[in-house]
Amino acid sequence: MRQGKAKILNMGVATVALLYGAQLYAQPTSPASGEAQATDNNSIAEIVVTAQKRSERLQDVPLAVQAVTPDTLTKTGADTTATLQNIVPGLNVNDSASGFRPFIRGVGSSTASAGNENSVSTYLDNIYLTSMNAGLLNLSSIESIEVLKGPQGTLFGRNATGGVIHVKTKTPSHEFSGNATVKYDQYQTLTASGYVTGGLTDSLAADLAVYYRDQAKGYGKNLFNGHEVNKDKSYTIRSKILFTPSDSDTITLTGDYSWLRSSGQTYRPIPGSNVQWGGNDPSQPVNTRPYGGPYTFPANGGYWDVDMAIDPRYKQWSWGASLTYEHEFSWATLSSFTAYRKSKIDQAWNATPIPINAQYAGWRQPERQFSQEFQLSSVPSSPVKWILGAYYLSSQVKYDPFFITGLDVAPIQQQFRMTQKIQSPALYGQFTVPVEALGNTNITGGLRYTIDKRSIVGDIEIIPQVTPSGPVQDPTTIIRIVNPTDASKKFKTFTWRLGIDHHLTPDNMVYLTYNRGFKAGSYNAIPPGGPNTQPTNPEYLDAYEIGSKNTLFGGRATLNISAFLYEYRDLQVTIFNQTAATTVNAAKARIKGIDASFDAKVTDNLRLSFSGELLDHKFVKYLNGPILTPQTIAQGGGVVRTFGDLSGKPLPFTANAAFTAGAYYTAPISIGEFDANVNFAYNDGYTYEPSAAIPAKSFVDLSGSIGLKLNNGTTRLSVFGKNLTNAHAPKVVTTGGNPGGYLEIQYRPPRIYGVSISQDF
Repeated sequence: MRQGKAKILNMGVATVALLYGAQLYAQPTSPASGEAQATDNNSIAEIVVTAQKRSERLQDVPLAVQAVTPDTLTKTGADTTATLQNIVPGLNVNDSASGFRPFIRGVGSSTASAGNENSVSTYLDNIYLTSMNAGLLNLSSIESIEVLKGPQGTLFGRNATGGVIHVKTKTPSHEFSGNATVKYDQYQTLTASGYVTGGLTDSLAADLAVYYRDQAKGYGKNLFNGHEVNKDKSYTIRSKILFTPSDSDTITLTGDYSWLRSSGQTYRPIPGSNVQWGGNDPSQPVNTRPYGGPYTFPANGGYWDVDMAIDPRYKQWSWGASLTYEHEFSWATLSSFTAYRKSKIDQAWNATPIPINAQYAGWRQPERQFSQEFQLSSVPSSPVKWILGAYYLSSQVKYDPFFITGLDVAPIQQQFRMTQKIQSPALYGQFTVPVEALGNTNITGGLRYTIDKRSIVGDIEIIPQVTPSGPVQDPTTIIRIVNPTDASKKFKTFTWRLGIDHHLTPDNMVYLTYNRGFKAGSYNAIPPGGPNTQPTNPEYLDAYEIGSKNTLFGGRATLNISAFLYEYRDLQVTIFNQTAATTVNAAKARIKGIDASFDAKVTDNLRLSFSGELLDHKFVKYLNGPILTPQTIAQGGGVVRTFGDLSGKPLPFTANAAFTAGAYYTAPISIGEFDANVNFAYNDGYTYEPSAAIPAKSFVDLSGSIGLKLNNGTTRLSVFGKNLTNAHAPKVVTTGGNPGGYLEIQYRPPRIYGVSISQDF
């Protein structure tokens, strides 16, 4: 382990030295201040972030942060948090009806069971979103997005083990303005968004943001009945009211509501695999199941098709409100963030991807959360930067119920009813102190203490099957109740941050950090574990990182690089088996890697960007892990699951290499300003489960747009394309062992092209 740490640190030191030398050669004199650079048309616009819960130039933050601006979203076509993976290397997203599960640098959550939370936290306007489904956001009317890489256990707390995705929406302005955008593509998808803001009184301003999407034509069809699948319809409404009763006080009230209907869990068998049972072809070997032998997906089926006896369905409703208050003292700023959110999911699908109702499953999942955070932070002029905070979270999630029906469990069906609650208070503080004896050097120390109490109540109901297939709410039909569950447990833990940064010049910084993060434990809920159930223990990650941030060539370019080593223990690993998901603490892992990003304004009209990541990752110790062995038709089909030593295997959903490259060109012409934009993302592939039974395959995403902003300066016309190579990139993969074993996949959207018009006012 010491050799591994030394290797990473040596790489980082060598990189820092190389960059410093390059800077001295390319820029013998530094430009003026950051503010002066921001007004220079020849320079890259400076980006201000709040990664340390205070406003700072991105280039001055001693953390690996990738900031995404609204302009970048427009030019790359990224329109949801899931599509951020096409512009942020090291970010992989499992996005399905079971939940939004991001992975950063190989750290993420392998299950989407209710009550489990992501290892990468999603924040919306400073509010932590507990629900996995809440993290999938449409990116309209956005002010900025910050992706923080590495554990953020001090300032962001629990479940920021892998990092943070912080989405910030626009703030109301007293000056009347707005914009509207309409898009249309070849799948008859109409997307419209609008934003308007203005002052109501001298001290009151408000805004309104709306988003609407209606995809009339699906990407694929259900081969069983010819119905279209892989399509969706949604809308979101959000409004903020900004009240400034005095020069020292700011109050912001925010409310939002969203609705989504989609095809949901549109799985098909992975090409080349088969399902153990479900077919009725007499030429295939007959299995012991009463309804046929191994099933193979029809040869005429496409990547975005399914073959299911019942069409999958998904609906989601969510709404929330938050109140932010800030008061500026002469010596500090007091901030309060109060939020309440509710959501509900109703979905069902063929749990086995075959054209027979073998297992039909679904659930109704209501959730709610309340959070309160207080912060007291130093003023910008303070030489010592500090913040003290107190945080409280209360949340509840239910399966009401989770049902399983179909031939495999006939003549009865099972229904899981479960309520899992969280109560979690925390105290934290962080200080950054300048060390005059070492020149432009700062030392940072932070500590957080968290209490996390988990509780679960639930059971399994056995009832007669009903027609049509679905949940039953009548308690008089219950035959018996099994697995009564009533348990609770409290966890207490410290997380911290230690760091040092040094400015070699005003435009060159090096830093070294050590962070600890943790992900809270949770109870298994599919199904509830019974009277003696125990939650998984928290997982912990110790991260060592060395990096450098550099502004080059008079502000025309930036070059940032970091090297890191993660020691990861008590990983929460989930074992799937049809409609059961069991999460255990089973493994230790080690991740080593390098991040790099380069952004340059090559000419006044051309900007180039590149960012990439290289990882070396494996389970260091995993002695009793699930080993999947796909079976041929002759062997009876499906997947045999055994258990054994998986030490040395790569981590799931973690690529060895990933990078993005973009080119953005503008040029004045007689009728306005022409722009052409292209973004290329490469991922060398990853495995989907611990035994790496499914070979990793590389994939790419090529997107772009050509636009014209008319001479009025407010109207833009464009044509756009996404996934122009029509790559078959994985969206999510799940597995099930025999009997009825399978390997199934959902793909990201296919090639999409269309037109867009936007109007500012």
